[in-house]
Amino acid sequence: VFALAAPGVRAAPLFDIMVLFDGSGSISNSDYEDQRSLGQYLFNSLTVSPTDNQFGIVQFSTGVTLESGLNGNAASLTNALNNMNQSFGQTNHADAFTTAHNELTVNGRAGAQQVVILLTDGNANEPGGNPLLDAFNAAEALKNDGALVFGMGFGNNVDIANIEFYTSAPSDDHAFHVQDFSDGVGAIDSIVAELNS
Repeated sequence: VFALAAPGVRAAPLFDIMVLFDGSGSISNSDYEDQRSLGQYLFNSLTVSPTDNQFGIVQFSTGVTLESGLNGNAASLTNALNNMNQSFGQTNHADAFTTAHNELTVNGRAGAQQVVILLTDGNANEPGGNPLLDAFNAAEALKNDGALVFGMGFGNNVDIANIEFYTSAPSDDHAFHVQDFSDGVGAIDSIVAELNS
């Protein structure tokens, strides 16, 4: 008799997923709500539980806030998302990636595939110095530690080449240019399909 996975323990890949939400001032109220809805759609698209997939929530603008650490409680994640107030300010991708990396390093589970999903409508312009290079380096550090990095660029003001540079290869499977936040469901579906492939 061959033993199968114990009840309640998944044999398929487990994911620890950090979702990075853009709270910068260029995001309109409606886009912020659409972005929040996309987050909820993502949570609903994968099984969330302590023995399955976990999510964490980061909001970035000039600074970065860890809105929820890695969490396998769907209701808690929805609550954190609903209570996330837009922070406004500039666009700090570097510290968003670094905050996600720190959370995955400290609280990620052994054997879980680490995933980071960036949602943004603009290009890195914080912190001072060379914000784009800082963001590239922070994304590279995540990939070097084995994380899968996805990126979704919204609208006409984001340089999709930067998103492609951040993300895991091949960029066709990991970087998405979407016209409106409200059109992001298809990109989320593609990400979920890629994770489940």
